Amino acid sequence: MTDDDAGDQDQEVVFELTEWGDEFRAAVAKVLDERGVAHDWEGTDLVVDEEDADLVDAVLDELEATPLEDVVELDDAPPPAANEATYDDISALYLAADRLVHAPDDPDVDAAFREAAERVAGTSAPYGVGDREWTRILAAIDDDTARALRDLLRPYV
Repeated sequence: MTDDDAGDQDQEVVFELTEWGDEFRAAVAKVLDERGVAHDWEGTDLVVDEEDADLVDAVLDELEATPLEDVVELDDAPPPAANEATYDDISALYLAADRLVHAPDDPDVDAAFREAAERVAGTSAPYGVGDREWTRILAAIDDDTARALRDLLRPYV
């Protein structure tokens, strides 16, 4: 895409925070929320609008120099929301999708997949999974594509 093609499209910047732990990412999310910076998570990657990139870069530098316990309580991971999928739900769905890829005609495997899919259907994204990625995961469930679903879930299990 050329600059002319970009025109009115919103540009995004991705910060790869794979090497940082969950506590650091939780601190980043907290500070960005407090400062009103719109952001999304795609796995461990932080996605922000291009116009906020300099501010986010400064926040990351600030947090690298700050003890995390001064920003978030490290022992208190955010509890799942009432309608939020959990890590156990994601793991069960991944395993069921993987089994279904290898045994698509087995009725027991299919039933286990349907049960795992039903537990996450209609839920919001679990902590650490971006809304866009969660939408892709739910669409793969609806499309009944076990292989695509398994591949989408792999980074989270």
